[in-house]
Amino acid sequence: MGIYAGINAGIILLMGFVIWLMCRGKNNPNRSLKIWHGWQISAFQALTPSILALIIGFIMAQFASMAFVLVYSFRVMYLSMKYLRPAPADTGRK
Repeated sequence: MGIYAGINAGIILLMGFVIWLMCRGKNNPNRSLKIWHGWQISAFQALTPSILALIIGFIMAQFASMAFVLVYSFRVMYLSMKYLRPAPADTGRK
Protein backbone atom coordinates (compact mmCIF):
# COMPACT_ATOMS: atom_id res chain seq x y z
CA MET A 1 0.00 0.00 0.00
CA GLY A 2 2.87 2.37 0.77
CA ILE A 3 4.45 1.70 -2.60
CA TYR A 4 1.22 2.70 -4.36
CA ALA A 5 1.05 5.89 -2.27
CA GLY A 6 4.64 6.75 -3.23
CA ILE A 7 4.01 6.08 -6.90
CA ASN A 8 0.84 8.18 -6.85
CA ALA A 9 2.64 11.05 -5.08
CA GLY A 10 5.37 10.87 -7.72
CA ILE A 11 2.74 11.02 -10.46
CA ILE A 12 1.19 14.10 -8.84
CA LEU A 13 4.60 15.82 -8.80
CA LEU A 14 5.30 14.75 -12.38
CA MET A 15 1.96 16.08 -13.61
CA GLY A 16 2.63 19.36 -11.80
CA PHE A 17 5.86 19.59 -13.75
CA VAL A 18 3.96 18.83 -16.98
CA ILE A 19 1.43 21.58 -16.20
CA TRP A 20 4.30 24.00 -15.63
CA LEU A 21 5.90 22.98 -18.94
CA MET A 22 2.62 23.45 -20.82
CA CYS A 23 2.46 27.04 -19.57
CA ARG A 24 5.91 27.98 -20.90
CA GLY A 25 4.70 29.05 -24.35
CA LYS A 26 5.47 32.49 -25.70
CA ASN A 27 1.82 33.41 -26.29
CA ASN A 28 0.43 31.66 -23.21
CA PRO A 29 -1.22 34.04 -20.72
CA ASN A 30 -0.17 31.70 -17.87
CA ARG A 31 3.55 31.88 -18.65
CA SER A 32 4.33 33.64 -15.35
CA LEU A 33 3.49 30.49 -13.36
CA LYS A 34 6.31 29.13 -11.24
CA ILE A 35 7.06 25.44 -10.73
CA TRP A 36 5.45 25.36 -7.28
CA HIS A 37 2.25 26.81 -8.77
CA GLY A 38 2.16 23.84 -11.13
CA TRP A 39 2.58 21.51 -8.16
CA GLN A 40 -0.21 23.31 -6.28
CA ILE A 41 -2.54 22.98 -9.27
CA SER A 42 -1.63 19.32 -9.57
CA ALA A 43 -2.23 18.60 -5.87
CA PHE A 44 -5.58 20.41 -5.94
CA GLN A 45 -6.64 18.41 -8.98
CA ALA A 46 -5.79 15.11 -7.29
CA LEU A 47 -8.65 15.22 -4.76
CA THR A 48 -11.52 14.14 -7.02
CA PRO A 49 -9.58 11.40 -8.86
CA SER A 50 -8.47 9.95 -5.53
CA ILE A 51 -12.06 9.74 -4.29
CA LEU A 52 -13.16 8.19 -7.58
CA ALA A 53 -10.27 5.73 -7.42
CA LEU A 54 -11.40 4.62 -3.96
CA ILE A 55 -14.92 4.00 -5.23
CA ILE A 56 -13.66 2.17 -8.32
CA GLY A 57 -11.31 0.14 -6.13
CA PHE A 58 -14.20 -1.07 -3.98
CA ILE A 59 -16.23 -2.02 -7.04
CA MET A 60 -13.43 -3.63 -9.08
CA ALA A 61 -10.61 -4.72 -6.78
CA GLN A 62 -8.30 -5.92 -9.57
CA PHE A 63 -8.42 -2.45 -11.14
CA ALA A 64 -7.69 -0.55 -7.91
CA SER A 65 -3.95 -0.13 -8.45
CA MET A 66 -4.38 1.64 -11.80
CA ALA A 67 -7.62 3.53 -11.13
CA PHE A 68 -6.00 6.68 -9.74
CA VAL A 69 -3.42 6.86 -12.51
CA LEU A 70 -6.01 6.63 -15.27
CA VAL A 71 -8.59 8.96 -13.74
CA TYR A 72 -5.93 11.52 -12.80
CA SER A 73 -4.30 11.46 -16.22
CA PHE A 74 -7.70 12.02 -17.87
CA ARG A 75 -8.23 15.02 -15.61
CA VAL A 76 -4.85 16.57 -16.38
CA MET A 77 -5.30 16.06 -20.11
CA TYR A 78 -8.75 17.68 -19.92
CA LEU A 79 -7.19 20.63 -18.12
CA SER A 80 -4.48 20.97 -20.73
CA MET A 81 -6.98 20.94 -23.60
CA LYS A 82 -9.56 23.18 -21.99
CA TYR A 83 -7.83 25.77 -19.80
CA LEU A 84 -4.09 25.92 -20.52
CA ARG A 85 -4.47 26.63 -24.20
CA PRO A 86 -2.23 29.45 -25.44
CA ALA A 87 -3.86 32.63 -26.62
CA PRO A 88 -3.99 33.05 -30.40
CA ALA A 89 -1.17 35.14 -31.78
CA ASP A 90 -2.06 38.60 -32.96
CA THR A 91 -1.24 38.67 -36.66
CA GLY A 92 -2.01 42.36 -37.08
CA ARG A 93 -4.50 41.75 -39.90
CA LYS A 94 -7.97 43.26 -39.72
